[in-house]
Amino acid sequence: MGIDERNDVVIVGGGIAGMIAANRAAQLNLRAVVLEQGTDEKYRCNTRYTGGTFHICLREITLDEATLRQKILESTAGFVTPELAEVIARERRGAAGRSAERARDFRWGHLGKSRSQRPHPGESPSAERRRDHLSRRHARRAGERHLPADTLKRTISEYNDAIAGKRLQSGYTPPRQTARFDACPIAKAPFHALPMCAGITYTMGGISVNAHAQALRADGGIIEGLYALGAAAGGLEGGPEVGYVGGLAKGGVTALVSAEHIAASSGQNS
Repeated sequence: MGIDERNDVVIVGGGIAGMIAANRAAQLNLRAVVLEQGTDEKYRCNTRYTGGTFHICLREITLDEATLRQKILESTAGFVTPELAEVIARERRGAAGRSAERARDFRWGHLGKSRSQRPHPGESPSAERRRDHLSRRHARRAGERHLPADTLKRTISEYNDAIAGKRLQSGYTPPRQTARFDACPIAKAPFHALPMCAGITYTMGGISVNAHAQALRADGGIIEGLYALGAAAGGLEGGPEVGYVGGLAKGGVTALVSAEHIAASSGQNS
């Protein structure tokens, strides 16, 4: 990009939201440039770490608009504004289509659509005498996986006790929400262990936006010329129930509506 080059849209970040926004802006006769700090051909971004499942609140993206809007409001316990729920439900098909165009570029190969599975239900210990027996099983499993047996036993015991005492949401760290999925005790053998590495590829906070993905001030006023897309957009997820709408859907929709709003504001039309 030359120093004297002028662009209608400058996009910071080459994830799926940034790339869809740039693509749509170009289709609407806008000059767009994407600034991405990664230098490798397959540069790192949140999109590459996802499973590629395009959903709304873990529901099929093909469900009707009214159903999806209601699912968004229920999942977030009213945290999301009706305006944002409306635009996500309305524009999700277009966003999914644009994302499908970029899927291979992000190494998905295809877009998944199956929802996450409910945690496998367990059973509570039927009697106090089972505790020692279960504790010995946990200890043996810890030894096999090279885990500190005493710590594992204590962690499982605290978790099971929190379930029995209904203290998962208060007095247990970290708190475990049960509004959508019940917590099941680790109590019924056989037990299985596998090594895992937790990774945070997507957060639920961000800059408050309106239905056009325009960034908002603390008083609700619009910051002219600034838009927040994808993971940078706030107000759609989180809240007291840690509602989850769907990162890819949010990225695709905010990308489309922002590019189209910029084009409309500048007098450009498809």
